[in-house]
Amino acid sequence: MGPHTVVASLEDDVRQALQVSFGRWCRVRHQAIAAALECHPLRGRVFRAASVRGSLHSGRPSPEACMPDREIVFCMIAPSAEAVVITLRATGVIRAGAAFFVLDEDGTNMLETWRLSAGDTGSADHRIGRNPASLNHCWVTWDIEVCAVLAGQDSGTVEVIISQHGVSCPITKPQRWDLSQLPQCSSGSTIPIRRGVQFHTL
Repeated sequence: MGPHTVVASLEDDVRQALQVSFGRWCRVRHQAIAAALECHPLRGRVFRAASVRGSLHSGRPSPEACMPDREIVFCMIAPSAEAVVITLRATGVIRAGAAFFVLDEDGTNMLETWRLSAGDTGSADHRIGRNPASLNHCWVTWDIEVCAVLAGQDSGTVEVIISQHGVSCPITKPQRWDLSQLPQCSSGSTIPIRRGVQFHTL
């Protein structure tokens, strides 16, 4: 059975069950985001907490960065001892600060959280602490805030990469966004990218 067949089968089997759990996941995730951003390491340097909260419903988000939050994406991982690695990457003269969360299958319990920033250094990595086998059906979600460092250079790409054993994990939709017309970091405004994927062990 090829990887595309596996993905299609998983989507058919779990889509109906996810409709119920996804609503709970969204509520818990947004509560966690609000709490985490209050003490984000980039607060006051790249964006202000008030501007982050305001950017949920204002600012100049690009269409791609504000697609509906109910799109379900699956990521396939191996149930091995090798940790799953999350990479935040930003290209161009832009800066990205993010809060990440690992939630259980129902989205009711936060299992792990961390922060990453990228831009000046290109990318940043985090190894998920939980054993990959225990991540089956769990979610990894993120809240990324993006801004431009220099005036007149307001475009770039932000990407979240999930890898294991040194290679990217199969995923039903790459988590990559080509952004333009980003606000300057010095203005205190940012563009939000809020997404998540569900893990499935192969």
